[in-house]
Amino acid sequence: MPRPRNPRNESHRAAQERYRSRLREIRRPEAPRVDGAVAAAFAVALARVRGTGERSAIIEAIIADAKELLIAAGYAPNEAVKKLMMRLLFRHDLAPLDVATRNRIGASP
Repeated sequence: MPRPRNPRNESHRAAQERYRSRLREIRRPEAPRVDGAVAAAFAVALARVRGTGERSAIIEAIIADAKELLIAAGYAPNEAVKKLMMRLLFRHDLAPLDVATRNRIGASP
């Protein structure tokens, strides 16, 4: 349920609304959308590598670094790994993401 508007924050809220409207108008994504796209693309790349049965030192290093960043931010190691694996390996949207990204020139078969 949304919070009631706070009159003291109204000018900031209105400015933020104008900013987001302008981003939509010029079709520029906000940072969280870009972060989500990078995570989805990485999950697709990981699935493709796993599908070959081979290993990728670069992908493994990125996963290890992500885990270390989460731990450095104060998260429990086991919980960090659990959430990473859920976001990377057990996505329900991997098939459509794979199809969407294979349409670019040079995409792997």
